[in-house]
Amino acid sequence: PIPETNFSISPSTLVYPNTLVNFTNTSTGGSNYSWIFDDPTSGANNFSISTSPSHIYPNEGEYCILLIASNAGGCSDSVKYCIIVEGESTIFIPNIFTPNGDLSNDVFMVSSSHMKEITYSIYDRWGLLMAEINGLNTGWNGETKNGKIAPDGTYFFVLKAKTNNGKTVEKEGYIQLLSK
Repeated sequence: PIPETNFSISPSTLVYPNTLVNFTNTSTGGSNYSWIFDDPTSGANNFSISTSPSHIYPNEGEYCILLIASNAGGCSDSVKYCIIVEGESTIFIPNIFTPNGDLSNDVFMVSSSHMKEITYSIYDRWGLLMAEINGLNTGWNGETKNGKIAPDGTYFFVLKAKTNNGKTVEKEGYIQLLSK
């Protein structure tokens, strides 16, 4: 009979670089196993004949792991599953910006890595909503809702974000607008 090949991966969600990834062979009917980890930078460690091996992925990227199970009669079956190796999510929030048209630091922009979504609201010192930002690559140009440059001063932001692995991040704080 032909083997039925299958395996599970732990951790099964997002994997950070240099994390030990365990592969549990759940195949039936096989007696020999060949693993290909899709990690050519690991050289000879890119392959294994263990029943349930482990592997460390040092670099970010998508890796598709192939397991081939065969039996003494020469029959074989294979299965492939992919994982994503990705660094930790980060958010950088500047505390000052200068929307004076000199093309340097003209937009208050939150920068991030490995985030799925970011939204934030900016309020003046009286609680008046100045801007609502929705997106990873957008920011506040310092204009009020009627298109005029907001006065120099301190503004308050409330940020909500979601990481690629589904965690929610909430931050709030102050930013300084200096137009001169």
